[in-house]
Amino acid sequence: MVRDPAGRVVQVSRLLHLVLSGIDGQRTVGEIAERVSTEFGRTVSTGNVEYLLDRKLAPLGLLARADGAPGPANPGWDQGVLTLRFRCTLIPEAGVQFFARLFRPLFTPAVVLVALGGLIVSDAWLVHIGQLNSALGYVLTLLVTALLAVHWHLLPAARTVTPRPSAAGDVTVQRPPAARPHLRRGPAARPVHRAVRLRPVSAHGFDPLDTPGDPNDENDALAGYAIDGDPATAWRSQYYLGNPVFGGLKAGSGLILDMGRRVGLRSVTITFGAEPGADVAIEVGGDDTLAASTLGTFTTVATADGVGGTHTFRTSSPARGRYLLIWFTRLPPVGPGRFQAEIYGITARGSAGQHRSAP
Repeated sequence: MVRDPAGRVVQVSRLLHLVLSGIDGQRTVGEIAERVSTEFGRTVSTGNVEYLLDRKLAPLGLLARADGAPGPANPGWDQGVLTLRFRCTLIPEAGVQFFARLFRPLFTPAVVLVALGGLIVSDAWLVHIGQLNSALGYVLTLLVTALLAVHWHLLPAARTVTPRPSAAGDVTVQRPPAARPHLRRGPAARPVHRAVRLRPVSAHGFDPLDTPGDPNDENDALAGYAIDGDPATAWRSQYYLGNPVFGGLKAGSGLILDMGRRVGLRSVTITFGAEPGADVAIEVGGDDTLAASTLGTFTTVATADGVGGTHTFRTSSPARGRYLLIWFTRLPPVGPGRFQAEIYGITARGSAGQHRSAP
């Protein structure tokens, strides 16, 4: 949070806050970029800083002129009371995960079956002794509780997901690997490299298409939960209202993984949230600079529409790069009029060695 010269409180992303903190009237743009890169943990170029100053901070009226006078206020700032948006975190992510683990045993199939069995027995007893009205009340309570549990994803709901092929790749449900073909020695034979598990060294929210007032880190602080190996934790993007295409604010956003070195990607298995509806592209590239121009350097190797649950993306052609981008162009619903991406786990497979051309 920062306060502009007029006294208004403005919510900005961590990156914008770091840029503001680096402005002291003496540092050059290059020095600010170097300082922000060190504190942010990712490369922020001079061009990135200039873009943020001109397109993000200046329109918000958060920059002063060279003579020390405050910069022009945002002309489009609506002073209406009804335009205020109250957003706060009631329970931090770590607290939610703690309570989820604490109460998780209560929703195991055995406990749920015992609870339902007890309600059925009590209903039968009430009918037997002539308390029909009480029995109907118990049955109605049971049905309402079960429906709410399914709606809030406390009980599993059966879904069938049909694989959808695409021009860049395809997505399939997990199944046993097909038998390996018999290879014969010959002058044109090439060695077949077995795919191994590729372990990323870090994960970050990737939101290069942010709009004014929209934090552009996509909950970067939660990104590590997508690769920590714990199925109970998850990275969740910011939530958007009214429109599954990021509330109409931008065309896409995602999660980027640093594999530590160039790798050859063969497949990626991702566990999304249970609710289907996400349109996802798997892309590979060699740059993680947080800028819209970076998207043009990535190669799309697989796509899928309307996904949810666990899916395996298989590359349609060999793809090599250091960075793996999971790019969302449509978000699944997480409540009435509310949309958000969720990733509980990622398993990438391919070749980790250096690429060598066949003789």
